[in-house]
Amino acid sequence: MKYMTSKNILIALGAILLIIATMFFTKTNTPSERTVIEDTAITTEEIVETIPDSIEVPKKKSPLRFSVESGPGLQEKKDLGPRLPATGSPLAALQYAAEAMQAGDLERSLSYFSEDVKDSYRTSFVTGYEGKMHPVLGAFLSGTTDPVELIQPEYGLYEIAIYQNGSTVPYRAYFRFDGSVGEFVITEG
Repeated sequence: MKYMTSKNILIALGAILLIIATMFFTKTNTPSERTVIEDTAITTEEIVETIPDSIEVPKKKSPLRFSVESGPGLQEKKDLGPRLPATGSPLAALQYAAEAMQAGDLERSLSYFSEDVKDSYRTSFVTGYEGKMHPVLGAFLSGTTDPVELIQPEYGLYEIAIYQNGSTVPYRAYFRFDGSVGEFVITEG
């Protein structure tokens, strides 16, 4: 009992509070539930074998709303050469769609979108972004991207976070491998 002084009790309480605060504010190093596919040895052929031709992707609206003024403007329509298939990765579909849109070739840009969303994007490009670059495609051309992530393996759904130059809030574009056309297509952006 001679060690139960008020000073020792305060020291013990301080030590306990310090331990609790350390546990509360320390980040845990738990692995992410998402699987990053960049820099892996998976080939497109292996992906095609595991993904059926027809995939039911859950429909949900993106909470993001875009400004018509975002992104660089369109250039005069120019010859881009032959259409390249986006077979290597979802990033290829995004790159080719953005380049075609920047060159003013709306139909070629839309050819990299899934048939499920192509008509709604065509309407959006013609009415909402006439003469302007779609914000997601513009951000891709002038900004940076995170690695491609396979976010829903059961649906073959991929995601790319796209940061407009100087922004820390990303746009998110979604892709899947469409077995009927043999390439990655944009499902939402």
